[in-house]
Amino acid sequence: MTSKPDLSENVSPAIEISHAGFVYQDKNREYTALKDINLSVEKGQFICIAGQSGCGKSTLLSLLAGLRMPSSGTVKIGGKQVTGPDTDRAMVFQSYSLFPWMSAQQNVAFGILHSGRGLYKEAARRRAREFLTRVGMSGQGDKYPYQLSGGMRQRVAIARAFAMDPDIFLLDEPFGAIDTRMRAQLQILMEVLWENSGGSRKTVIFVTHDTEEALLLADRIIFMRPGCIVYDMVLDIPRPRRQYADEPDFKAAREKLLKLYYEEDCGENRL
Repeated sequence: MTSKPDLSENVSPAIEISHAGFVYQDKNREYTALKDINLSVEKGQFICIAGQSGCGKSTLLSLLAGLRMPSSGTVKIGGKQVTGPDTDRAMVFQSYSLFPWMSAQQNVAFGILHSGRGLYKEAARRRAREFLTRVGMSGQGDKYPYQLSGGMRQRVAIARAFAMDPDIFLLDEPFGAIDTRMRAQLQILMEVLWENSGGSRKTVIFVTHDTEEALLLADRIIFMRPGCIVYDMVLDIPRPRRQYADEPDFKAAREKLLKLYYEEDCGENRL
């Protein structure tokens, strides 16, 4: 009997960034936003990107989204070079990005209809209702964005992203403008959706300024200083993590992450 070949070595990472840089011009001057970024992310990992304002977190996310092209190096999704936005990625912004002339259900259904899933309108509406229910918005589908609170609008944006069923979720400080209580609820919701997204975990890249948020959500925290990645922190702490917040491993990770915010720029520790 012939044994099956081991294909594990041929499986591409979900995300592979190699020597990527990004330079932009402003008033005839060039500025380097990213320089020699290298990052590999396996399928199903929850990655938080942390660092001070202006270090290039959102720029890096825009390269993954295909909204910008690197000035140097390569960005690959599933082994293929990123050449622009695609339905294999869904993005959630801090500013909700809902269509104001559409109801909550219509906003979610619009994403589904344009996701390449091949669903007809009625099937898209059913799926939209299902995901609005999953994010705690049952019975709110007919409301328009102006009728919803900030937290509710972000729930709709998250429902739309997950209902599209992409391979990768890109989130740019999605809870940054939300109050503490609602933020905690949305963090729990995010983790539940990630762990129960159709049989296998999706790959998540989540930009945040919030140290505690990164520690609660991430498998790995990628810490940036201006233009570069300086630390890759792997978190081997059981989930859900709130109950472990007073444990030594969690405290040590918090102390290390806070220390990184006060150290100097890239220097010799750059990855």
